[in-house]
Amino acid sequence: MKTMSRLVAVAVIGMAVAVGIQAQSVVQSVAPPQNVQATKYLTGEASGNPNAAWIMLRWVSNQRYQIERCMNGSGGWKALPCQGWDFYADVVQGPVQYRIRTVNQRGEVSVWVYTPLIR
Repeated sequence: MKTMSRLVAVAVIGMAVAVGIQAQSVVQSVAPPQNVQATKYLTGEASGNPNAAWIMLRWVSNQRYQIERCMNGSGGWKALPCQGWDFYADVVQGPVQYRIRTVNQRGEVSVWVYTPLIR
């Protein structure tokens, strides 16, 4: 019985920590600084892959964007997960293009090159 109550206590503490971490990440992603664009629409062949032609990113924190939606070769926006990517991409803005580093569920890293979509 003591073992069971200890397991329950550990589970409750673990859940509290997880909720705290999740709340912290939500707080960080409320609004970007004034000089940061909240939503980026990018287009272009990503590493020669026409199936990743469109991508929509939403600002999370310092050079960190959430991959919110993308469009594959058949057309139409898709919610995540998009082609096995994880939720986050490191965005490095160049003079004309963005380099986006993504990691899929297997831990494979890809670097995608997109040109900004003119709106």
